[in-house]
Amino acid sequence: MVGKMKKISFLFVFLYFITLLFVVACSETGELPVAPVPEIPSITIPSTENTRLVFTSDGGEDTLAFIATTGWSVAIKTADLAGDWLAVSPLTGNKGDNELIITLASNPSAEDREGEVIIQCGEVADTVIVRQNFNYLATLSKDGDVRTWQEHTKGWGINLVMMGDGFVEMDMGRGGKYEVMMQKAMDSYFSVEPMHSLREYFDVYSVTVVSVSDSIGGGTALGTTFTGGTSIKGDNEKCKQYATKVPLLGNSVRNTPMIVVMNSPRYAGTTYMHSLGYSIAFCPYVDNDDERFAQIIHHEAVGHGFGYLGDEYDDVYDGEIPSNVMAELKEIADRYGWYSNIDFTPDITKVKWNYFISDKRYVNERLGAWEGAYGYRSGVWRPTNISIMLYNVGGFNAPCREAIYRRVMKLAGESYSRDKFLEYDAVNRKSALKRMNAGSVDRNHFIPLASPVIID
Repeated sequence: MVGKMKKISFLFVFLYFITLLFVVACSETGELPVAPVPEIPSITIPSTENTRLVFTSDGGEDTLAFIATTGWSVAIKTADLAGDWLAVSPLTGNKGDNELIITLASNPSAEDREGEVIIQCGEVADTVIVRQNFNYLATLSKDGDVRTWQEHTKGWGINLVMMGDGFVEMDMGRGGKYEVMMQKAMDSYFSVEPMHSLREYFDVYSVTVVSVSDSIGGGTALGTTFTGGTSIKGDNEKCKQYATKVPLLGNSVRNTPMIVVMNSPRYAGTTYMHSLGYSIAFCPYVDNDDERFAQIIHHEAVGHGFGYLGDEYDDVYDGEIPSNVMAELKEIADRYGWYSNIDFTPDITKVKWNYFISDKRYVNERLGAWEGAYGYRSGVWRPTNISIMLYNVGGFNAPCREAIYRRVMKLAGESYSRDKFLEYDAVNRKSALKRMNAGSVDRNHFIPLASPVIID
């Protein structure tokens, strides 16, 4: 018992001296030992790195640098279960500076695809979005394909058919040149009153027309060619054949305006008008400029092609309008109700649009009987001294707007009355001065577009 007590005492003394030495050592350094602190898991992606990667359909490779405070791993998430188009290397790593290599296979599909690269560090995660664009070749439309751009929400529906000439197969993909030009044509058509307010009455279609050549006059699908000055001709029968590929048209283009967008920057434009109510407006993408293109669309496709309006140019021919031309225009106007914006009398109480002249609400539009129209300097009169049918700018004047509005109501199956038009037209009366002053015209150098052609 005594021996055991001695052993315990010895052990106690030993521990005491060890503790004393430890305290003395710490007092000499002035520091107490600190237990190691475990690293907190974190991921830092430098601001110079892109966490939303976009690849073309061809695929490829990109890198992502990041810093981790502990070991990490990567997971890949894609909408499709296979997800074998997206690969990452390495899939695991240690703390410190790291770099991922992100590799994408080519995308053969017509759709974009997207995935996520998720970097996991302990309980912390950071995500990199990876997006790959669709394959343009997979979206190429075929010759004769029909696209519906909008459907009517009022009335019976008025068909507008667009097509192009001088566009080759590689122009036909999603977001390609053909689609872009069809969009521009439609937007231009409805960018001017009264079409802007009446857009809901229209069904709008485009038909794919593939040419072997992008050179106008070089054997394009619709045979368009420039025939001198600002005149254009094309294969009207082929235009009609393509238009009837729209299922709702059946085999008839009756009362269908057609726009042919020509793949050319040349300033020109010609509309072919038929007594059955269909028209073909040939409109180049003038100067590769949206505004200039819109002016051609307004004058040719809306003014001639839909409103059946006459040109208000007064300087194409010298002198007075010949009696035989006057007689022909009068006959057409009486038979079909065309040319609401030209007349053959200067008497403001008898001219076709006299009721606008006497209406004080239209005083700002400066309506009257301005001599010179249909290309002739005298013997024929127009409503205003600036308008789309005269200089391609300045908006449609009141008689033109009324003619367009009246035809929309007729084709839409709705009743027309002058009071109804005047109620609608309040929006245009308010902006008359601004509209007429908006167009900058160099009258000395302005070049008129070709006269419309009447076809049977």
